[in-house]
Amino acid sequence: MNTQVTAQNNWNQALNDTMISHQINEDSDKASVLAAVAQDGWALKYASLELRADKDVVLAAVNQRGSVLYYASSELKADRDVVLAATTQNMEAWSFVANELMADISFIEWIIKQNPTALYFASRELQANREFVTHAIQRDPMALEFVSAELKNDREIVLDAVKRRGGSFIFASYNLKADSDFVMQIVKISPYSFKFAKPELHSDRAFVSKIIKHSGRALEYVSEELRDDYEIVRLATLNHRWAFEFASDRLKADKSLISELIAIDGVILKYADTNLQSDPELVLKAVVSDRRAFERSNDKLKANAEFALQVAAVNIYALEYIADSLQSNVDFGRELVKINPRGVEYLSDAVRDKIGSI
Repeated sequence: MNTQVTAQNNWNQALNDTMISHQINEDSDKASVLAAVAQDGWALKYASLELRADKDVVLAAVNQRGSVLYYASSELKADRDVVLAATTQNMEAWSFVANELMADISFIEWIIKQNPTALYFASRELQANREFVTHAIQRDPMALEFVSAELKNDREIVLDAVKRRGGSFIFASYNLKADSDFVMQIVKISPYSFKFAKPELHSDRAFVSKIIKHSGRALEYVSEELRDDYEIVRLATLNHRWAFEFASDRLKADKSLISELIAIDGVILKYADTNLQSDPELVLKAVVSDRRAFERSNDKLKANAEFALQVAAVNIYALEYIADSLQSNVDFGRELVKINPRGVEYLSDAVRDKIGSI
């Protein structure tokens, strides 16, 4: 299968080359070549040597396809603007940058300021230069991937990266990923970074208990066993209501736990088992603190006049989610306005008119 794909790709490229070569040749003028490379940078391959040394033409080509830097003149392979454009479009273009430019520290420093991922191509000295690396990480925290092993183990460097982007912790040293004190520090900044901590920490109950008190959303990255731990899930959800999304199915169906949590924040009902989302007792309890909890109930409850009146008594705004059949029910409307006159807002115009005329 791979052989067939490769053969097809080669055929497609050969066909593309043929088409371009018919459009562009060494006698083509600059305007024609510019138009061609803007459409497909590969056309630079068929331009004259003179136009392959023309900065306007080459810039247009590498902006469209960075790897065609290969066909640029030696002078332009050492041109900062051209190299920046080419390597930004396609990192593979680094293979064709002039050697003298790659050895120019001032150039490497300059281009990394423009494109921090270029740190990968910097010398080991620059990758270990603290000041230089700090600047690169300020531009792009994921540049931590390309710094020296020593700096990947530097608390200050890694902390700075994580503050800017939690996912950068994936490139920290193993020592820092296994350092519970440091992991605690960064998870308070970015719960997502806990994903990349040493796996053993994800199942360490004592450590996770501390983590989720400060960063409930980190529950997403703890072990399956702990996502099924009543107290762990409870603490995480109390810290951050959306943490309950990552609880085990068993706990999402635990009525006592749901009852406690929705009393604090009714929207948590969103992540409960579907059977509990249709439990009148729980829905009513949840609606007290958040009208949106009524939205999660089943259609029968939303169309039940008696239950809707109970909902109106605790949170009139939840009637936004009642069934159309109740909105157009005159008897229901009469009872509703007795409980709360504002309920008229959730009735149909026809019902409002009838109630108003009585």
